[in-house]
Amino acid sequence: MSEELQQKLRDQLWEVANKLRGNMSASDFMYFTLGFIFYKYLSEKIEAYANNALVDDEVSFKDLWTMEDEDAAELQEELKKQCLEGVGYFIEPTYLFSSVIDRIKKKENILPILERSLKRIEDSTLGHDSEEDFGGLFSDIDLASPKLGKTAEDKNTLVSNVLLALDDIKFGVEASEEIDILGDAYEYMIGQFAAGAGKKAGEFYTPQEVSQILAEIVSIGHARLRNVYDPTCGSGSLLLRAAKVGHAVDIYGQEKNPTTYNLARMNMLLHGIKFSNFKIENGINYWKEFLKPGGILAVSELSWITNCRPKELEDFWNGEYAEMDTIAGKIKALEEAGYKVLGHFILPDDCWLDNYYNPLLDSHKDFMEKFGDNEVARVIVERDIQEADFYKKYKDYYSYGFYIAQKL
Repeated sequence: MSEELQQKLRDQLWEVANKLRGNMSASDFMYFTLGFIFYKYLSEKIEAYANNALVDDEVSFKDLWTMEDEDAAELQEELKKQCLEGVGYFIEPTYLFSSVIDRIKKKENILPILERSLKRIEDSTLGHDSEEDFGGLFSDIDLASPKLGKTAEDKNTLVSNVLLALDDIKFGVEASEEIDILGDAYEYMIGQFAAGAGKKAGEFYTPQEVSQILAEIVSIGHARLRNVYDPTCGSGSLLLRAAKVGHAVDIYGQEKNPTTYNLARMNMLLHGIKFSNFKIENGINYWKEFLKPGGILAVSELSWITNCRPKELEDFWNGEYAEMDTIAGKIKALEEAGYKVLGHFILPDDCWLDNYYNPLLDSHKDFMEKFGDNEVARVIVERDIQEADFYKKYKDYYSYGFYIAQKL
């Protein structure tokens, strides 16, 4: 991997995002920018794949779609089938990133065609093995959002400028090494946006240094991991790191936040993980697949047990777990997902202290003997101690709630 190319792509992508977002918050602009980067990547990848498949036919991908004879139609269908089997999706030439750029250069309003393009990518996978991995992937890109501008012209101008800036950046998706470089740059972007999002960043991003240490810990004693799983995977950085360190083939993750869930799936594909080798699911909606009507779900979730709490405590948990909510809020989430809540209770102190914090704190000695020279390891230990101290001080304000619900 070329470190120079890696850093160049990082700098170029972040400059685009930072320069063009204007007064929009980092977290709001993140999903637009990362989604457009992903769209460009998918477009370049499918065009390269299709052109390579058409070498013996002596016709380019774009030229083939201008032909209207019966042989051309048959070849189009065969190519579409080959692309769906090989890369998991399909984009007709008129909906490619490069085609949208051509429209921008002609001063057209590209929002309608861009919206159709993103939807066509998702729809191309319907009925295929990759449907779950691409379905709703761009649902967070709302091109009518007032955050993009007051008028339709303002929105079109901002989106066009972002796409034009991305068009000047060469992703190099044809080289396998550069897929890793692009994946790294994408993860770097997530990290930069996370820094801009402040304490709430912990909801969707685990820093690469922390991910590396955790990946090494779970791989101790194993030459190879069969698979890796993260039940609260965020944008997937820890999953990717663990799979790489442990040489795992299959990756499984679960994420409750729909927006972050989409981000995780994009992150997998941008790191060159084949759609058939990962499965990221969307939280409590996913669990329903395994329950019969009337089946029972039991789950624990970190919950506020008071409506008011000290600012110090709230700031801490907003940084560590931004989805923390009141018991009433958790019950509402279950009901909206199609469950009837039968009961709930909070876990007693001994579950926290005797079965969690005390053993965790006791493990620090061995942990530091192995990783004590690493600054990130020291930070992990400090955060563990801080979290334990917070619980001892503020345990009347929060706990793990245990919820029992029935599938309707």
